[in-house]
Amino acid sequence: MPNFREFTPSEILAQMPQARMVLAKHFGDEGIRTASGFRLRDLAQKKDVELSTVIRDLKDVAKSTGTVW
Repeated sequence: MPNFREFTPSEILAQMPQARMVLAKHFGDEGIRTASGFRLRDLAQKKDVELSTVIRDLKDVAKSTGTVW
């Protein structure tokens, strides 16, 4: 499983398009814009979102869709 906190939302979406809903849920539009440039950990800090919750949700999506990194 990848270290999601080091990826930008656009990198995550490139590998796992199904993650769009998770990113939108936690970060709104900024989480799904491809040009935000923030790594997930920085975006979570900026938006005051619990990073561990986001990562748990992303891992659940990866498992359920069989996404291989």
